[in-house]
Amino acid sequence: RWLCLRSFIVDSELVEILFVDTSPFVEEYFSDPGEHRYDWRDILPRKSYVNNLLKDVELVLRESTAKWKIVVGHHAIRSVGHHGTPK
Repeated sequence: RWLCLRSFIVDSELVEILFVDTSPFVEEYFSDPGEHRYDWRDILPRKSYVNNLLKDVELVLRESTAKWKIVVGHHAIRSVGHHGTPK
């Protein structure tokens, strides 16, 4: 099992892969975590963190000269699936 502790970038000339910690996008993890425990160090305030992360991703994608750009995360930023789009 792979655990993304924070976001990072793998860059080669052909492909640039952005690994993004997507847990902060899931509002329910903050509002109703149930029995789960999450480490939110350096994440709060959540809204600021998510906004800054999205800006960083957009900047990297815009400035990248790689032919292929891939963003990897566990949760979809936008989804029409049964989980829907995180708030």
